[in-house]
Amino acid sequence: MKQMKSKINLAFLILFFLILFISSFELYNIHQTYENNRNLQSKSVKIAKTVYQLETLTFKLNFLGQKHILTNSYNEMDFYNKEIESTHLALDNLIRAVSLNLDTEERDAFVEKWNSYWIIFSRAMKLSREHNDMESQNWLMNANNEFEELNLYYLQPLEEDYYNSFSEILNNQNKNFERLILDGIIMLILSVFSFIFAFFYLQKVIKESVDLKRRLEFLAYHDELTGISNRRMFQQQVINEIQSATGKFALMYLDMDKFKYINDNFGHEVGDMVLKAFSKRIKDCIRNTDIIGRQGGDEFLVLLKDISEEKVIDIANRIIYAFKKPVNIEGQNFQITTSIGIAIYPTNGKDYLTLLKHSDDALYEAKRKRNTFVISNETI
Repeated sequence: MKQMKSKINLAFLILFFLILFISSFELYNIHQTYENNRNLQSKSVKIAKTVYQLETLTFKLNFLGQKHILTNSYNEMDFYNKEIESTHLALDNLIRAVSLNLDTEERDAFVEKWNSYWIIFSRAMKLSREHNDMESQNWLMNANNEFEELNLYYLQPLEEDYYNSFSEILNNQNKNFERLILDGIIMLILSVFSFIFAFFYLQKVIKESVDLKRRLEFLAYHDELTGISNRRMFQQQVINEIQSATGKFALMYLDMDKFKYINDNFGHEVGDMVLKAFSKRIKDCIRNTDIIGRQGGDEFLVLLKDISEEKVIDIANRIIYAFKKPVNIEGQNFQITTSIGIAIYPTNGKDYLTLLKHSDDALYEAKRKRNTFVISNETI
């Protein structure tokens, strides 16, 4: 009898340690799943931030170059010189630190293309300081061509790496969820204690995974600040409209006048709130079927579907009039205005890039007067 009890106790003791071992193994698997998700999140966010910084700084550098050539004021020229130098330094440091999914040869080619762009751009700025505007414009156009190649062959592939990483995370999450469910069932059978402990741990992992998935999906198609379509999604929406269009539609390119003054004097936090209020006021002026997107900075795009030119003018006037009322941010009134460039499909273009260019050209004309709109007179 004693021998039997000893054997039973030994069997229960072995079973206890077996349950403890298996439970520990399953907990280790859960921990590894959690760490894998964190590593993929870190990688994806790092790529996304780097691509965003590269695009933002290079577009800013080109914009400053245009302003430098167009200004006739020595004070403004000195200001743009300082801005160009600081932007170049930040961009140069970022580019020389880039190692995301690039082998040695690709990275060397990337840096070499950047150096070529900067040499041509610097030449354009030197000619601008010498007031050789015609020649500086030619050199700046050459620099823009170099930048387009830099964007096409390097920045866009880096952006694709981000979306590939995003897809990898989603695929990995599906596998992880299946494994986590299986682990939970095994631990429930083996030990109530282990199940309770694992349940709360699983809740944390699943919550972080769901939050990450939602955040990545949002960042992939929306502007984080305003919640409207980002440049990538808006471009696809216009392309879809072109493919299905049976009549006219319009592309509006809007820019907030003197936004830099608000940012410099009241801070970026207030500037962000002004941008959100700006986009909301535009959205209130358009129809439910129309689409608003953020191009970047203080620039916005609006797609007016299935519309006549007269109705386009009516909506443009409505937007201009809407900003006669000041924008109130935390008790401070801001009297802001907007300039609008408009391109009509198919009169001013039959593809997205052509429509964007002609609306941008029209915006440039509108910015000369400010607080008005201009319809492109370019025909295809």
